[in-house]
Amino acid sequence: MSGKAKSLAIRKKLKAPSQKQANAAKDMYANPASNTGFGSTSQVNAGTYIPYRISLDYLKLLFMYRGSWIVRAVVDTIPEDMLKEFPALETQQKAEDIAEFDKMVANTMTLQKLIEALKWGRLFGGALAIIIIKGDNDLSKQLKIEDVDIGSYRGLIIVDRWSGVNPGAELISDLDNPAEYGLPKYYQVTTETNQNFTVHHSRVLRFTGRDLPLFEKQIQTYWGMSEVEAIFQELQRRDFIEAGIADLVSRAYVMVMKEPMLAQMLSGVGLSQQMYVDYVNRLRAVSESITTNGILALSEDGELQSQAFTFSGLSDIEQNTMRNVSAACGIPVSRLFGTLSGGLGDNGDSDLQTYYDTIDQKRKRELRPIFDKLIPIMCMSEWGEIPDDLDYHFPPIRTVNDKERFDLGQAQTEPIFSAFNAGIIGRQTALRELKQASDVTGLFTNITDEDIASADDDVSMPGESNIADPNKSTDDKDSES
Repeated sequence: MSGKAKSLAIRKKLKAPSQKQANAAKDMYANPASNTGFGSTSQVNAGTYIPYRISLDYLKLLFMYRGSWIVRAVVDTIPEDMLKEFPALETQQKAEDIAEFDKMVANTMTLQKLIEALKWGRLFGGALAIIIIKGDNDLSKQLKIEDVDIGSYRGLIIVDRWSGVNPGAELISDLDNPAEYGLPKYYQVTTETNQNFTVHHSRVLRFTGRDLPLFEKQIQTYWGMSEVEAIFQELQRRDFIEAGIADLVSRAYVMVMKEPMLAQMLSGVGLSQQMYVDYVNRLRAVSESITTNGILALSEDGELQSQAFTFSGLSDIEQNTMRNVSAACGIPVSRLFGTLSGGLGDNGDSDLQTYYDTIDQKRKRELRPIFDKLIPIMCMSEWGEIPDDLDYHFPPIRTVNDKERFDLGQAQTEPIFSAFNAGIIGRQTALRELKQASDVTGLFTNITDEDIASADDDVSMPGESNIADPNKSTDDKDSES
């Protein structure tokens, strides 16, 4: 048999296993002798997953947001951390131009509106921010960047998926726009003032919560999944456990009264109705009189004892439910609940650092497409042009204290000074590096573009001092010149 024929025969065997092999080949663990694993009748295998799309239940989501502080924290925390500040522009525009841009952001409440849109997108699985341009009232037309006049940007109108916005049936089919391909081309919007608009997709910013596969996305009318849906089961378990613990606390200390005649009274033998009523009233009076300064009278044969219960293990159960909720929503215990997870030597720093890294990733993945669309429009409105070198960066999430800022500034600036004094870089390059590091260190923030442009970039030879000698007189400097 030739090599080619042998290869075909081997492939045929691989593609067509025998019926016995097909029935036996299960890529799962099974142990019939102990009735565990795949195919067993154990209770574990009886469990399954059913579709329960909470994202479509508006009232449940709304009531959970209003009634559960955990749901509110899960929804609000990440947007507020992602957008502590508006992104800082990186451009050679004048400092006063940047200040005017920042003033426009504040006057139009753009940052607050974006945080609001992020929250409703996470809560309901979908929200829109409609870009409003003065004088451009036909929102069904495509918004062209060159048509944005100076001073025309007015801000954003936020609507969530349940409060006045319906995606249209026509989808974006432009292959040159793969980022929005397959999404609705138009949105029917009804505002709280009963104004109706047809809005073109170029005028909206979408916030969709957790993403879904295509079929589920179609069921959700091209929105995403609510963040609450991801934590719903863990939240139910935690609420059940917390309610049970609260109920146990009320039973933690019980007073026990021994009554020799209790059996006879409960049996009704020789007990009239009036005697039974008197007995019940006496028990009620005893219960009400047991206070710090109360007086309790008992018969000669009566006795009062206390019965206390311990709650060992409940703290571990509570800590475990906190960790489960935290893992489900992606927010560390120290940030979500304001307490440490309780592990040995746990100070929360490692969890917070992981959380900050996650926020940075979400900024790049979720917010960058939004700001790539919004910032150029705002630049056209403020300056009448989009700078060729326009870029932006998100400010640090973590707020550092003075000592940390000093250590960070020293670590950032020492290499720059070393390179400058070693003759590797010139003064202009050093100033540029110091200004770029100022966003992180908070130092040298007063270095202007004019300072950088006017500085020479000559590199001194090693051994020559780049720093003027303060002891040298002015006459000496002039003679050297």
